[in-house]
Amino acid sequence: MLNVEAEVRSTVEKTSIKDILSNPTEWEGKEVILEAEFVGWGSEGCDLMQSSLKTRSDVVLKDGDYCIFSDPIPGLNPREKVKVRVKGIVEIYFNKPRLKETQLLEKLV
Repeated sequence: MLNVEAEVRSTVEKTSIKDILSNPTEWEGKEVILEAEFVGWGSEGCDLMQSSLKTRSDVVLKDGDYCIFSDPIPGLNPREKVKVRVKGIVEIYFNKPRLKETQLLEKLV
């Protein structure tokens, strides 16, 4: 019997914001898992010129010195800051990467 859930999980790759920003076309269209700090509508020292804002509702994920814009993430308040594990799809928008269809997998302590 085919384990569809295991097959779907194997297509999702855990990566970092740094890797996505360094090789955006390699990640385009791929579903990824990131562990990062959710800084919501804040910028927290981010160089936001490396990613692409799509709407005014976009939020920011930060990992060390690297940041990426994302669609709003259900279950997270854009005014809060919290460490999270999320899943999303990398898209290229105006020649820069961002995450779309981002889902909260868990808040990390």
